[in-house]
Amino acid sequence: MEGLVILLGDFIAAALVPAIVLLIEAIVAAVSVIAELIGLLFSGALTKRAGHKPSVPKEFDRKPSSVEAKGTNSAQKVADESAVRKQDSAARIQPLDRWLRRIVSCSVLLFALTLIGAFLVNQFFFDPAVRIVWHQIESRTSIAVDFEKAEGSFWTGKLNLSDATIKREGHPHSNFDVKVKEMTFDIGMWNLLSSNPVFEQVAIRGAKGSYERLEIVERLEPRRNFHIDEFLLEDIELAIIDQTREPRVVNFALQVDSLATRDFDSRWAVFEILFRSDATGRIDNRPFLITSKQIDGGRETKWKADGLPIELVSPYLLGPFQWFDQGVVDINVDDRWNLSNDAPEIQMHWEMVFRDVKASVPGDLQGPTRIVAVAVVKFLNTHSERIPIRFDLSINKDEFESKASPEAAGLWKAVSDAAADAIGKATGMAKEKVQEAGKDAVDKFKDFLDRRRKEQEL
Repeated sequence: MEGLVILLGDFIAAALVPAIVLLIEAIVAAVSVIAELIGLLFSGALTKRAGHKPSVPKEFDRKPSSVEAKGTNSAQKVADESAVRKQDSAARIQPLDRWLRRIVSCSVLLFALTLIGAFLVNQFFFDPAVRIVWHQIESRTSIAVDFEKAEGSFWTGKLNLSDATIKREGHPHSNFDVKVKEMTFDIGMWNLLSSNPVFEQVAIRGAKGSYERLEIVERLEPRRNFHIDEFLLEDIELAIIDQTREPRVVNFALQVDSLATRDFDSRWAVFEILFRSDATGRIDNRPFLITSKQIDGGRETKWKADGLPIELVSPYLLGPFQWFDQGVVDINVDDRWNLSNDAPEIQMHWEMVFRDVKASVPGDLQGPTRIVAVAVVKFLNTHSERIPIRFDLSINKDEFESKASPEAAGLWKAVSDAAADAIGKATGMAKEKVQEAGKDAVDKFKDFLDRRRKEQEL
């Protein structure tokens, strides 16, 4: 999700420049034409007033008396001076008219050439132009995008990439290599100018590849934030390698048959996927389901996953779950929150059922930590066939803003503490002791791995 959000944010930023240029040229051309029209009207009015001599009816066309002649001469002199001033004004305006017309001609011509150029690129060079845009994005993000064919239109804002490859190598956060059958983006050109651009649709269909996470990224920081009216993932298959769950490396296959969410906000990408989507698929060939719906005054989301191998779950829960050697777990989660609150608390009810469990006490645990571990492991092995635990917790929605993963939002930490508390209650041990014992076991195992690495280096 991190790579996709970065790509879309950069795509909007790259497409913004030509949209701004076209808009500026259109505005300049329109203003120039309006100014020319105003100038013509003003100039014509002055010329008309300067050259107009009112006619005199014949009945009044007689020879004036000496007194009338004197008055008439004075009035004629004033009229002549006024006419001269008007002619001077008109003469001064004429050079301005010429410059204004040149400006109008240049701006209109430039705008027309830009439109013609854009039309030619859209009709005959659409594919090369799109490749240039993605190449620019690669130089900024280290994410390479290649494709067999690009179709669409700059005017409608639709882009369809066929047989695409999305790849990133040698990055400190994560690396991936994914082949995509079809990628569709739909965003209007003028929508790019908005402070909050909105894709009408983003759809990715038929993706297959690998994703390796090397570091837990705290924040998502695309060049531009955006919304997606309709976000779709279909037929996705990824081999996941998670290097961040020390001391283990987690490997599993993720299949997403379909995932759909509306009103997707890039600032809340993780929250949108976990709490506002509908999804079906498989984790390591075990089915999972996410459903979300609006209820009175709020929203309800359900997560369901059956038969997940314990070795995939325990690295994320930590604590006493590190003592599980084998088994599977069924997970059911109900989430609810009130939409009327500005920062709603998400109320979560968890039910986890561990089946066919085997657990053991790490050999290097000593003192009180070992005593706690022995008691917990004895309980787990005694009830190994089926161990249900239930717990409630709450997490504030604001914790997910601009976060790049559930870990960054503190979700797995909250779940781990609540689950350890539930196990502590089942065994009669205080949750703090269970949590501390689990943490101590993880720390010792990490120390063991570090010593082993140093020995190998020597």
